Amino acid sequence: MRGKLKKTARFLLLSIVILLTACSGNGATGETEDEDQGESEQIKVLTTIAQIGEPLSVIGEDRLEVESLMGPAIDPHVYQATQSDMNKIDEAELIFYTGLNLEANMTEIFENLKETKPVLAIGEQIPEESLLKEENGATDPHIWFDIDLWKEALDHAVE
Repeated sequence: MRGKLKKTARFLLLSIVILLTACSGNGATGETEDEDQGESEQIKVLTTIAQIGEPLSVIGEDRLEVESLMGPAIDPHVYQATQSDMNKIDEAELIFYTGLNLEANMTEIFENLKETKPVLAIGEQIPEESLLKEENGATDPHIWFDIDLWKEALDHAVE
């Protein structure tokens, strides 16, 4: 069952990246506005998980420098920020995390940072009634399993 869930998650993530890549073009030439106006400085974006970082790097193309704190083998539910992570957080201009208690050990850090820089819990932008529920009725923070919800969450990040 777990293997099938991982396979489904990978398929959904790949589908999102392909969909977002197809939708992010700028005409038939493929040129971006930045190429027409000359080089501009990249915005430093930090995400907690690759499910946020990968699509944003595709959408932002060369306008964003995107880095994710947690790799594929990391459990965001129990993740503890290291000193190196805190340095990355300090250097970032924008921070995106899932919210919905996925990155529970980092929530306080992100809430405090909202006073000094843009920090967005993209999952918390989705109306409560639309969110996935676990068997016990709790909100399921793994919203990337529903492509429509994940697209909506990413739309908030892009906005």
